[in-house]
Amino acid sequence: MTAKMQELIKRENEHFRSCGGYMLEADEKWNNIQREKIAAVYKINGKAYLGKINHHGENRKSLTVSDIFVEYTGQKVYNFDADFIVPTADNELAEMIIQWNAAKPPLSLKLIKKMQNIVEKIGGTSLKWY
Repeated sequence: MTAKMQELIKRENEHFRSCGGYMLEADEKWNNIQREKIAAVYKINGKAYLGKINHHGENRKSLTVSDIFVEYTGQKVYNFDADFIVPTADNELAEMIIQWNAAKPPLSLKLIKKMQNIVEKIGGTSLKWY
């Protein structure tokens, strides 16, 4: 983990504590830290991809690898636009997300943990929005 990412996580933790552990909806300070995480992964790697785990509607059953990642090039990212940011569009991660969305409930928490581990392993980070 880079020094910049450590600093951002420290700021997240400090902000969370300053709120007494209770985050309000649309917390601007918190959500801007998420955007800083996105920018940091992009700046450090020269490339970055936004990804979402939970897709909705009928398209969840017909996802392809090309549906999973959106290249980040500095565009505005709105709250809840992405669940994670990674420096590379990883096929193994994409296949797990497709499997997750095609499954019928109950869904596997082990699979979520595997996806989170891949995000971290390839130099990305999860995004948490309020």
